[in-house]
Amino acid sequence: MTWEATVQNLIKIGAVKITRRDELVVRQRLADAEAYLTDTRNVTTTQSRFLLAVEGVRQVSLAILNHTGIKAIPTAQNKIDVAQLAAMTAQLETVVPGAAKILGEIRNIRIQRKSVSPAHQSRRSGRPRQWISWSPVPEL
Repeated sequence: MTWEATVQNLIKIGAVKITRRDELVVRQRLADAEAYLTDTRNVTTTQSRFLLAVEGVRQVSLAILNHTGIKAIPTAQNKIDVAQLAAMTAQLETVVPGAAKILGEIRNIRIQRKSVSPAHQSRRSGRPRQWISWSPVPEL
């Protein structure tokens, strides 16, 4: 399936909509991504670096989608992975085979980590729940 057909399907389910390209938005998203990258170099914990890097990837992805004329509906972001969609629209797979799959795995790790907060107490034991372990994603 082409990325255009995928976008049409996502429009049908209300996950994205067509929008006009806004170069100011694209530049701001890229500037935000660069700030997240800078911040990853200044933090000391692996967890913080990972979360900042994931948010940086998200900002770049949203910039690519805006440049393409696509906007993810904020209330429907559970239906799509903006990084995978951006990789598809930018045809990143032709340069980095498997890129969309790797981006999807990063999203899954982030969702798992967000859903199990260390501050969240187990109702049965009263002890903090353990973080889900993850291994670093290989460099592209």
